[in-house]
Amino acid sequence: MNTAKKTNSLDWILRILFFFIALISVGLIMLNMVSGTGGPQHRGLEQAFSDSLGVPVSIGALNRFNVFPQFAINVSDLESKENSQNKIIKAKNISIEFSLFDLLQNRKTIQKFDIDGGEYLNHDFSPKHFTNISTTIIPPTITNEQALFKASASFDNKDLTISISLQHQKSGIDFNYSMIHPVKMIASYGSCEVTGQIESGNKFKWNLPTKLHADCIKFLELLK
Repeated sequence: MNTAKKTNSLDWILRILFFFIALISVGLIMLNMVSGTGGPQHRGLEQAFSDSLGVPVSIGALNRFNVFPQFAINVSDLESKENSQNKIIKAKNISIEFSLFDLLQNRKTIQKFDIDGGEYLNHDFSPKHFTNISTTIIPPTITNEQALFKASASFDNKDLTISISLQHQKSGIDFNYSMIHPVKMIASYGSCEVTGQIESGNKFKWNLPTKLHADCIKFLELLK
């Protein structure tokens, strides 16, 4: 059973999965900031995250900010401030790294994208309060040559996970990762496991079981 839908939830999912693209868009503005973890960098990154997420945020600690040759950010205790949309966005830790050279050449690659202890509530998207949000990139290994981006969250006492295949290229001692188009995904919620992809026009196409059980129905409700 196939289903294809164009939904507002795409905005939420892409904000979590492809957040580095938003950072790249403001990255050139931040390039006039020197590396470091002082007040100017702290305030500049709070503004950059606020612009990218659409709500004002505070950062508890700026642990790392490096511009050249690798663009690297590590922050702790990011939290949205009171806002008119009543959105809640939190993260215990966010660590993002990508090549400055790729940024300058408009190549959308990334080397690291880790979120730990995230929370998300947006009533325009869903009444569900998503907790335990985490993301990471799993590099290729000898036994598994396919790199993966993995994201997970919890709501209604069950876990939602999404895995996306990435293409990778060696860059020094690290890998540069980028999306494979069309974007292919494996997702699960509770006992529901599905495969799918994002097609042109920002449409999700899921390959669903012929007979849907409760967890699959709840999973599809996210796409309304």
